[in-house]
Amino acid sequence: MKQIFLCVFFLGVCSSCAHDSPEEFTRYYEDGRAKPNIVIAPIIDTSSVTNVPWSLPEEFLETILAKIALKSTLYVSQDTEVGEELLLENPFGSDLSWVREEYAPHEFVVFLEIAQHEIVKQKPARLHSPSNLNMSVRMRIVDIRGPKPLVVLQELIKDSFYINKNVLDINYREVTWGSESYERTPMRSAHKRIAKEIASRLNEYILLAKSRFHG
Repeated sequence: MKQIFLCVFFLGVCSSCAHDSPEEFTRYYEDGRAKPNIVIAPIIDTSSVTNVPWSLPEEFLETILAKIALKSTLYVSQDTEVGEELLLENPFGSDLSWVREEYAPHEFVVFLEIAQHEIVKQKPARLHSPSNLNMSVRMRIVDIRGPKPLVVLQELIKDSFYINKNVLDINYREVTWGSESYERTPMRSAHKRIAKEIASRLNEYILLAKSRFHG
């Protein structure tokens, strides 16, 4: 299991796409109160079904950050440097003793795994049948304010995005992430929709946890 997570972390971190988040995060609300301080770990990708020539974890991260920034309720950092020891850890396992040491002084750590990303033809499956982009993202939010890490939320977020047969044959090796034409594709629309749901869950549960005492 550790070898699997080593591989997927390495692929996510070393991908060649260089897209910067278009949004800025501020540390404080207008009234001077500090926002919850969270860090999003490198997204794991274990889907491996829909092959695209860019990094799905990087696209998902950028899109999720943009959705979070719209609400302006959280202060978000990205973990861009992953040590060799961390690569061997399983963020979805039962042992979370390493999380606080690795990510302090942040208050919350978000782990995400793209577990499914697959275009499936609707039944009865024919050559030009419409399809669905089936996606699932495993999410775990860990509160590290106290002496022991506390799991605030663990959830598998699923979505199935309808793809009309007229746009099913888009060549995503030519229409790539970052291009204007990609913004109009069903895949980009699907990614934005599930990113919006992920951002909404992050906001909801972290703000709720922040309002409660954890010592």
